[in-house]
Amino acid sequence: MSYLAVAGLLIAAVSFICCLLVVTSRPLHSVKATWGFFSFAVGLWGMGLFKAYSSHEYDNALFWLRLLNLSAISIPVFFLHFAVLFTKSHKKYRYILRACYAVAVFFISIAVFLPNSFIPSVAPKLHFQYYPNPGMLYYVFFLFFAYVTLRGVLVLLHDYRQASILRRGQLKYFLVGLGVGFLGGTTTFLPVFGLNIQPYGVFLVPVYVAAVTAISIRHQLID
Repeated sequence: MSYLAVAGLLIAAVSFICCLLVVTSRPLHSVKATWGFFSFAVGLWGMGLFKAYSSHEYDNALFWLRLLNLSAISIPVFFLHFAVLFTKSHKKYRYILRACYAVAVFFISIAVFLPNSFIPSVAPKLHFQYYPNPGMLYYVFFLFFAYVTLRGVLVLLHDYRQASILRRGQLKYFLVGLGVGFLGGTTTFLPVFGLNIQPYGVFLVPVYVAAVTAISIRHQLID
């Protein structure tokens, strides 16, 4: 079993547990629910990693790699939605948020009905037997992923600059955790685009999901 399969299993387990912890805590409101959706989407992505990189059959690996990247389309959108609700700036960003959801639905629809435009095939890369070859839509998806993620980070940073000293002290760990997690997760993109860099950063994803959830619950950041 490759280390990406192990990382995927860890990501799925941690993310689903964090999702359960958040959505079962009281009171449940839109901020918690959105972080729950985000954690669930990351968990689906992790499950796809586990299934894809523990597979020894071409068609099975292709299926799971397409599926995990479909779930990845929703991850930055849920993150942006969470950031907007968390900072109470939903009125300011409501049109951008709606546009991001619309684009995500469009991407998912095209990827489902025209899968060859998204991930046409898989091939050996680094020491992995199967790794995605990007279609034209995949390049657009990557730009969308980067843009929406960056937008969410900027929303949180704006809130940090205007926060009280106490809240800043809490938020800095929150932001560092998010930054580390997203940077770690995006290392899985590098071999897709032909960069011979091992995506070891993927092991940071379960750490950041767990850490951010723990910080949020401990300091009641999402209450």
